[in-house]
Formats: sequence, C-alpha cells, structure tokens
Amino acid sequence: MPQSAIRNPQSAIRNPQSALTISIVLGALSFNICAAPCDSNFVSSGNFLTGTTYKTYVDLPNVSVANAFEGALADIAKEPSWKVLAQDKSKGIIQAVQAASYNKGKVIPLNITIVPAGSGAKVNMDYVTPTGSISPASAVKNQFCQTIAAAENFAGGSPASIAAVTDVNSPVN
Repeated sequence: MPQSAIRNPQSAIRNPQSALTISIVLGALSFNICAAPCDSNFVSSGNFLTGTTYKTYVDLPNVSVANAFEGALADIAKEPSWKVLAQDKSKGIIQAVQAASYNKGKVIPLNITIVPAGSGAKVNMDYVTPTGSISPASAVKNQFCQTIAAAENFAGGSPASIAAVTDVNSPVN
C-alpha cells in the first residue's frame, strides 16, 4: 500500500486502487478475527449443473466422542426439515436427509462422522445437493456451525431425551 495513502487518507479516495487495497486488507483481518473453525474449514465444490458438495470439519479438544455424537444427533433430530436415516454411535456415523425444496421425491444427504482426535473429538460434515438444485452456502454453513456447537456443548442428557432422539430411524417416505 502506498505510504501516501496511510499518511493522507484523502489520497486513497483519489486513488481507487489504494482504497481497494485498504478494503481488502481490512476485510481479511475482520474475517480472520471473527471466523469460527467451522467457517474457516468450510469448503464447497460443484455448481447447479453438477450438484454441489459442502464440507467442514472441526477438532473439539476435551470433548468426548460420545458427547459430541449425542449433541450432533440431538441437533439434527430436533430440526423438522431433517430425517435421520441411520446412526451408529460406536462408529461415530450419523446419516440424515432433507427433502429437496421442489419435493419431487429427491432428498439431499447430510453425513456426519465423529472420531477421536487427541484428547477430544473431530467432527466432519458433508452435504451434497443433487444436479439442478441449489442450497445457499451461507445456510449450509450456518447449519454446520449450529450442529458443531451442539456437539461441542452437549453435557449429557437424560435417558428419555436420548431415547427420543434415537427413535427417528424410520425410513424416508
């Protein structure tokens, strides 16, 4: 960045390139300060014509795999738009689907795996839209972060609340 832009902010206004550089630097700094791990590890690939895969992961130090699993499962099971198809606590796998908004019998899969990592757990999530469908990346990222927060903050539940979660294994209609 030109020193003149730093010493004289008015020169940045006269020089749009300097203003753009300042904006990019400030934007990058604010993103890095505020980014949660699920944000910074979030990636997507594909498009409307090929389908899109969204992924993220996060390490949760000092969170047991069992608590992370129960928290993630409880979060997905409470959402009316999700249908849990399968879950296996011993393998750390949760498979859920969401009906496509155009509702022609298509479903959009969500896969969550929770594995040991150091003294805690690692949560991996992926969501794959089919060809010809769009999910806003911001909505997918918000769901991922919400589920990861639930996995991180689950402190155990009563047997009744866990039993209610595990009863959602019926097939999608």
